[in-house]
Amino acid sequence: MTSSTIEIGFSKDELVALANALNYMANGISESECSTLTGFDQKQMADLHSRIAAKLQKD
Repeated sequence: MTSSTIEIGFSKDELVALANALNYMANGISESECSTLTGFDQKQMADLHSRIAAKLQKD
């Protein structure tokens, strides 16, 4: 995966759904299953969840 940034707009409800899915991937399944399904380890998924959750709390 690359580190380039892509801008995309999401509604608040869409971001909540994404945050919920990321939280599940970070905490609700095994490390190997997370990696297989997403290509990210659980820490990376937790970091993505934290970034979205922080944005949701600002709005």
